[in-house]
Amino acid sequence: MGGPRCALITFAAPAPAPVVVTAVGPNKGGAGTPVTIDGSGFVVDGTTVHFGETTAEHVGVASPTSINTRAPHRCSTTREPWTSR
Repeated sequence: MGGPRCALITFAAPAPAPVVVTAVGPNKGGAGTPVTIDGSGFVVDGTTVHFGETTAEHVGVASPTSINTRAPHRCSTTREPWTSR
């Protein structure tokens, strides 16, 4: 049962201060699941989110402390906690 499983999360952000992640929710879900990432140091231009090795297609930096994205339909790693079905 299931499909590719993905680990969450790596970030890249061209910010003068380091990016800090304090929360990711939910901690698991299927393809298309909305994901909120809380922390600090997020910037609008150039921030990327990866589920394993798969780059999220839609990343919205709501503020310097919050990112909204969705779990991708395909994942390229077998690590937890995300499951794409």
